[in-house]
Amino acid sequence: MAEEINYPYCVGTTCHPCSAEGYDKKKCGPGLFPPMCKEDKPCKKDVKKTVIINDWKSLSNDENELAQQLMENGPISVGLDASSLQFYHYGVYNPFFGCSTHLNHAVLMVGFGSDSGDYWIIKNSWGPKWGEKGYFKIRRNKGTCGINSDPVTAIIHDSNTFL
Repeated sequence: MAEEINYPYCVGTTCHPCSAEGYDKKKCGPGLFPPMCKEDKPCKKDVKKTVIINDWKSLSNDENELAQQLMENGPISVGLDASSLQFYHYGVYNPFFGCSTHLNHAVLMVGFGSDSGDYWIIKNSWGPKWGEKGYFKIRRNKGTCGINSDPVTAIIHDSNTFL
């Protein structure tokens, strides 16, 4: 499985991943993808391919089953109502005025916990300066903001089987 460091957040609007076709040194230099991008050498990172995504499937809306799926198979793509999410800074997100189950933002469910109540750990796409270094926690087992409405996962195969 590829590591988190191979998929850093992109800071700015003109950069693209270092491993992307058409690397442009002017767009991918220091400050955009530290520490992978260096001005004095090509901005390429070899990532060992370990799986092939073959398909996708919908998952159960039951949050206990989602927790089990997460432990056994890894991150889950989910949607939620993010209407007031821009105001999140830290802690467990549980909007005071509530939220709907109208999904308007896609995120990645990566873990869960229960410090002062059950929560999901979610990776957002708004960069490391937002929330808790790009992540947030949202109340679990209540379907908060529709977080369990439409979970999906990739169906993968070991690349050694196919290559």
